[in-house]
Amino acid sequence: QKPEAFWCPSCRFREMDPFNEVVEDGVLHTAMCSSSNKLDFTLDLPDLKAWRKDGLSVWVRMVRVACSKVSHAWPNTMTFTVNGKEAFAVNPPEEGHKRRDVPTEISLNVKSGSNSVSVKFRDDQPSDLALGIVLTAPRGIGELRQQVGTCGADDALARVRGIFARQRKASRGAGASD
Repeated sequence: QKPEAFWCPSCRFREMDPFNEVVEDGVLHTAMCSSSNKLDFTLDLPDLKAWRKDGLSVWVRMVRVACSKVSHAWPNTMTFTVNGKEAFAVNPPEEGHKRRDVPTEISLNVKSGSNSVSVKFRDDQPSDLALGIVLTAPRGIGELRQQVGTCGADDALARVRGIFARQRKASRGAGASD
């Protein structure tokens, strides 16, 4: 992985899901997992009632630190407990199947004020995982569509030709080393 391609976990948590956009100062908690296979922490949410009234939600997201992709990844197995009650569990994928890892909302599992969180997990590379708890606002397709820029036909054609040229160059380079 090239250093210039690296995104810190907090930045990836923010960019991960445009339909549930992390609000300003919305990264509520981050933690690096370790070989102990357990995380215990207190999550203070003094403004939860106001957040709920404003339509905001609390989500759990996780990434593999060594991966430069802005994509969610759960460990092989995990149990996420809030205030002594299981909020959700991640089971291993069925043999021969790929599991679809997506962030999980925990808004209904937390209370206003102090929350005791316990995360137990198993993974081949536990210290490669970073956990994030974020506060998000829902975004609709109309809102997202307004964020997408447009360009003229000539600029679009030049951009697509440039992408194809880079792909051809990369595939030639890969073929030369085989």
